[in-house]
Amino acid sequence: MPYKQEVPDIVLNKLTKLSRHKFASLVETFKHEYLLELKYPGKGRNIELVGTNKDIVGLGMDELRASVGLSSRFQLSPRLEAGGRVLWTFRRPEAALVPALFREELKEIRDVKSIFIREKHVGEVYEVECNQRDFAKVNAVVEDIQTKIQQLQSVEIQTEVATQRLAEEFRRKYRRHPLFQITTGGQMVKRFGENDQSILVKGAEKMVIHARQERYLDMGHHRWEEFVSTHTGRVGRRLRRKADPRALPADLVLKIRHKPGCETVIQTLVERDFILGFHMKKVGKRIKYIRISGNDDSILSLAVDGIRYFVNGSKEERKQFLWKFGKVVTVYHGREAENVKHLFRSKLHEIKNVNPSVTVGEEWKDLLDIKCPHQFFDKVNKIIKVIEIDLASCVSDRLVLQSPSEEDLIRKFVRWSVVDRWYCHKGKETDGQMAAIDFHGRNSEFLLEGKTAWTTFKMNPDTGRSDGPDGTPRSDRPPEGLHCPLCRKTFIQLLSSGERLVAAPCGHVFCRKCVEPRIELNRKCPQGCRPLVAPRDLLELRLTMDAGDKTPRRKQNVEGSTYNVNKLFQ
Repeated sequence: MPYKQEVPDIVLNKLTKLSRHKFASLVETFKHEYLLELKYPGKGRNIELVGTNKDIVGLGMDELRASVGLSSRFQLSPRLEAGGRVLWTFRRPEAALVPALFREELKEIRDVKSIFIREKHVGEVYEVECNQRDFAKVNAVVEDIQTKIQQLQSVEIQTEVATQRLAEEFRRKYRRHPLFQITTGGQMVKRFGENDQSILVKGAEKMVIHARQERYLDMGHHRWEEFVSTHTGRVGRRLRRKADPRALPADLVLKIRHKPGCETVIQTLVERDFILGFHMKKVGKRIKYIRISGNDDSILSLAVDGIRYFVNGSKEERKQFLWKFGKVVTVYHGREAENVKHLFRSKLHEIKNVNPSVTVGEEWKDLLDIKCPHQFFDKVNKIIKVIEIDLASCVSDRLVLQSPSEEDLIRKFVRWSVVDRWYCHKGKETDGQMAAIDFHGRNSEFLLEGKTAWTTFKMNPDTGRSDGPDGTPRSDRPPEGLHCPLCRKTFIQLLSSGERLVAAPCGHVFCRKCVEPRIELNRKCPQGCRPLVAPRDLLELRLTMDAGDKTPRRKQNVEGSTYNVNKLFQ
């Protein structure tokens, strides 16, 4: 028996203001997607919403209110979806609690044929979806879960700057524990007085432990204390060391003094983003001095520059600055970025090999950024200083093409750029002028080498099939790809020095010394092609070289995996 419900007057008033086309579209949406009908019984009666049962019609009425702008559709739970489906949504922090603490309840509805359960952005959104005919059974379980969530016992733990990272590690470690769960984030609030007045604790966040019983709550609290006592020696001492204090300049303190509340924001910036010590002395309400402390003079200088940049509200581009999580960022823009990518490729590989946590971003054409944590900044900065000195000697030149037919040759010739020496690209065309080719070299000698190669290439465009642009036979040049992409050493050099080669499941080959620390840190292939790779997934290659032949070949009759390396790069 179909169930009918009249549309309320406030919704009806909104519907009458819709155009005929929009109203017809709304009727079609309800009919084909939500399996509900909007009917007009006749003069003197309101529009009715007709469906299979009372609960589904109630959800349809909520959808109708959202359709005319009286509520937000994405705040509805449950809500109707296309194809006659019903969707329940749990958001943070409930999304982290449901899959772990309510496994038995979820098990009751997993046998429903139309059920579909998914987790988006782990710990952020958890969704349960089913057909309308199974709504009653699933809804009873979901309502039971929502009631039990309200009855969960919890305890809030204050986390300072030194332990906020530990709290996140602890949450990830016990993310699927069936007896207790942890949520992090949010400002720590302390209550006091008879009226429960509240105050925010500066520089502190809260970690909350949730459990269905008090004994499991005590278990989670005990595990946290053990975790902190084990890891504080490793992480805490490094973060809390406050050697080499530096006072902010007087003019900067004066600007902070005249901006109410600015000192609180700067304290958060220094302690939570820069991961440095912060000390401020006040006489009454007047700031006497502000000091920051760390282990490196250059880091402290960047911190002072970052504070000045924030206080002044400046928007100018900075080349080197402190960023979140205590990372130092060095940025190159425009032609400078292109020069570093092509002419200082070996230096960029040196930077990557300092530590797996040091990253070089080359995704954008006119932008290159280098990010490194505090503790590796000295090593990385030495390499960057060498790049800066050599960048000043880089030279460029433009050759105007003599005929339109040469434009087709540029695309072939660009591939012959020599890394760390020179490179070229097609220049931007200007009104009334022929197209040009732009050359960039590390110095004048390398620039001349590139232009000479272009002259040679124009005389014999088919040279590239057998020889390089400098006339060297291709058979005598090192085979492309037969090198470790991390340290850039050829397989011949690695085998000669006793290094071992390993292959990832995707087929990429590296030397073991380079790839193992990166996989242990990121759990994916360094080439970015496959996630969730562990060190145990690497296959060792047993290779040898024939006498008089510089090509590594597989070794027969040995233990372990064997590969023909040449086939991996075809």
